[in-house]
Amino acid sequence: IPQAAQSLVGDVDVFYEPTDNVISSSIPTLVSVTDAAGKAVICAEPYMVTGGCLATYGIDYYKLGVQTGDMAADILDGKTKPADMSIETARDLTLVVSKGNAERLGLTIPEEVLKDATLVD
Repeated sequence: IPQAAQSLVGDVDVFYEPTDNVISSSIPTLVSVTDAAGKAVICAEPYMVTGGCLATYGIDYYKLGVQTGDMAADILDGKTKPADMSIETARDLTLVVSKGNAERLGLTIPEEVLKDATLVD
């Protein structure tokens, strides 16, 4: 991870971290490289923000579990069959911003963004 990040850091304005177990477990390492270059990391999951990423507008696994549970309940209640169901994606995404990580990078997050965000340090 550090070698890949180092090879890219001069060519990008920001890093995006998708949901990937290898990179997710290496967030502190990635952030150490990006911080040194003054670059932010935007991630796919809220918990990664507490690991050093600047922000996410991504999956909330609890809400996704509720959505999945609703689908399962429809099957168990006989309202539908699995073969008749459409594929769904997460409907309710969560905006999480780290004001501390923004300050560390010298960034100011607009108030209109912060008012809709869950803030973490």
